[in-house]
Amino acid sequence: MKARRLLYIGGLLGVGLLGYHLAAPPGPARRAEAAVTETAPLPQDPFRRCATKALRGDYGPLQEWQRVGYQRGLEKGATPLPVWVTTYYPEEGFARGEATASGYGCSERVAAANLLPRWCFVWLPSVGLRQVLDCGARANDRVAQRRGAACWVDLWEPRRGALFGDDNGGVQTAWVISRRR
Repeated sequence: MKARRLLYIGGLLGVGLLGYHLAAPPGPARRAEAAVTETAPLPQDPFRRCATKALRGDYGPLQEWQRVGYQRGLEKGATPLPVWVTTYYPEEGFARGEATASGYGCSERVAAANLLPRWCFVWLPSVGLRQVLDCGARANDRVAQRRGAACWVDLWEPRRGALFGDDNGGVQTAWVISRRR
């Protein structure tokens, strides 16, 4: 009965059971933290600016993994890195919910990379926050490096062209948030 109720609530909130966790509603401490942030000037760094706005609620409620990623990036730092961005999607055989290398299902949370540590977060201004939960062909890293990028990042999208109009977002700056800093 409890599991059925969670499924129902998750459905109402638009939260799938694909590795997402329901975020706790903001308590008094979190609201006070947000109030302080609202009056402080926003940082100039694009990641820090976005993370500050996301954590204070400017973009609506965050999922727990997003809150963790943005908070960790503000606390531990995020390193800008040139990455070659591509996409993968259901038409290539990667359906929503299909298990990734980490065991999480394909979703808008997922990024694949070989040279970035699994579980780290990657933020791209054009896409937002993703988490490295999958891996791919090693040849992609060599192609990325020939294109002037430090590494390759593949983003899951619900349909081909949803993010960039085709499979390739080109070389972009991504901010990488490590789990171990």
